[in-house]
Amino acid sequence: MAKGKEAKQIVLNDKFWNNSLILVRIMGPLIRLLRVCDADEKPSMGYVYEGMQREIESIRKLFKYKDRLCRPYIDIINFRWDKMLRKNLHSASYFLNPAFQYDPTYVGIKEVTNGLLDYIETYLDWCDHAKFTHEIAMFREREGSFGQKLALNTSRIDRPEFWVVKEEPAGGSLIRLNLKNYLWMMMLNVPIFNKLKVLDDDLYMMLALTGRLDPSLLHLKQLRFLDLSLNDFNGIPIPSFIGSLKSLRYRNLSYAGFHGIIPHRLGNVSNLRTLSMRGEFSDYLQVNNFQWLTRLLNLRHSVMSAVDLNKVSNNGLQVINMIPSLVEVCFSGCRLGHISHHLIQSNFSSLAILDLSRNKLSPLPRWIFGLSISLF
Repeated sequence: MAKGKEAKQIVLNDKFWNNSLILVRIMGPLIRLLRVCDADEKPSMGYVYEGMQREIESIRKLFKYKDRLCRPYIDIINFRWDKMLRKNLHSASYFLNPAFQYDPTYVGIKEVTNGLLDYIETYLDWCDHAKFTHEIAMFREREGSFGQKLALNTSRIDRPEFWVVKEEPAGGSLIRLNLKNYLWMMMLNVPIFNKLKVLDDDLYMMLALTGRLDPSLLHLKQLRFLDLSLNDFNGIPIPSFIGSLKSLRYRNLSYAGFHGIIPHRLGNVSNLRTLSMRGEFSDYLQVNNFQWLTRLLNLRHSVMSAVDLNKVSNNGLQVINMIPSLVEVCFSGCRLGHISHHLIQSNFSSLAILDLSRNKLSPLPRWIFGLSISLF
């Protein structure tokens, strides 16, 4: 009864409604930004910084540019953005978005430049910084292929990440392309996210790649590392042209929202060392033939958990005997039933990890107990 009276007093208080109105006006622009990021027509990463600055400006305007009133809200936004959503990543993406960089009204912002430099120093310690800086200068000054008429005309049309791939100089000198959606991993470790499931989805989509992959990726002739995991490609098949990226050593397509039969052309990358294709559910990705895997003679790690292998016979599974370099094999949750005792040969000396968990193996193959490996 006492709590009811207290609630009544709060609801009837004009100050409560005034504060509620302020919160609605602050949250409204932020929610609209999340909706824009979730839309297919505009890729989120290269537009979040500009959108966030626009919404912060609307908050300043709401409080008639009185810093004492708007500063607490802006500080909260900046703190959350910086700590959870990697503000420097969005600054770098804004800088590299030709839609803004090549706009005649573009004005350099110190925070953006610092964010770009911070991102380079933090996450790109593996690359040649001098060469990277040189190519950034070429991009900014519209030199080489960046200054061609076609490049300038499509700077506002193409998705920024694929525009840069098409116009990148030197025949595609990029060797690593890490487009993993790290926010998904962060949400698992932040308690507040677990309580706000709807917000989870919106924040996830802020950074998730959607739509279709552009074949312009094939311009990256020297690409060795490709990670598209934890994105949402909305049930499209894995593009077979990925199998034409012949220089790849590492390919991660796990939890990326791909559905359907895994294309056999993925076996054309003979130098591949790591293949990761974890599925969300075992009926989303399927393998109907494993012969393409035999062409990956340098493969060391093959991870295919929650991929439907039900259509692959014992003879089909035995192709892994033809890849002596394998160190790790993961067929967890792949709808496997009976497995032949010939699946793993005794000369398979390099194998260290075998994961057959979450399958209905009955009875267990005897050869499992004779292996000196880590078994799951």
